[in-house]
Amino acid sequence: MKLVKTASGKQTVKMSKSEWEEMGRKAGWIKVAIEGETPEQAAERIIAMGPYASMAANDIHACAEGQGAFGYNPLNEFQKYYPTWSREDFKKCSDILASRGL
Repeated sequence: MKLVKTASGKQTVKMSKSEWEEMGRKAGWIKVAIEGETPEQAAERIIAMGPYASMAANDIHACAEGQGAFGYNPLNEFQKYYPTWSREDFKKCSDILASRGL
């Protein structure tokens, strides 16, 4: 991880995918789903992430909608962690998170 200067003169952090994933594991963003975890249980686990909950919730919402920012489809990524979940399961989890303000 290093600080780099952008063309506009601002400083930004540049990190590798492995560094990003390691940070996500430590923060609790990336966690292999507990086998048989329901959308309700996943939503409660995301809510318990505290300040990182909104980032995880955004990915769940994008999975429910089928498209994230810049054409990125997080459903492809999240299917690794929730292999038995359908888009409807992501929608159910998304609805729970939205009802809780995330």
